[in-house]
Amino acid sequence: MLIATQPEGQAKTLTLNNLIANWQGAKRVGAFSEQNMKLLRVGRSAILDNGVLLEVDHIVPVYAAKGTARVLANLRLTPFTLNRSMQETVTEGVSDYARRMKDAGLMTLPEFENVEGSVKYAK
Repeated sequence: MLIATQPEGQAKTLTLNNLIANWQGAKRVGAFSEQNMKLLRVGRSAILDNGVLLEVDHIVPVYAAKGTARVLANLRLTPFTLNRSMQETVTEGVSDYARRMKDAGLMTLPEFENVEGSVKYAK
């Protein structure tokens, strides 16, 4: 059974900002069109104008921080092709976001250290 808890303080701010950014992005790419709403209501993915599916992705990969798998602040909407190309990639940006999650109490210190050890720096 999944029990939802209300985030507070930094966790609340990070979660709300992420939810708003996801909603704005989805609106911008047409995820709430009449056709997509029909798909979403039956549990299917929205389809972008170019035919690509819109998926929910983890900002910080679950393999690096398992406890963040169901944290709303760690979820974002991405096109299928981007999601598949970024699987299990930890960039400096992801590391920075992980630090914000840790500081907000949404990630444990050991999980954060694992994320830091997984960073792949761009050349």
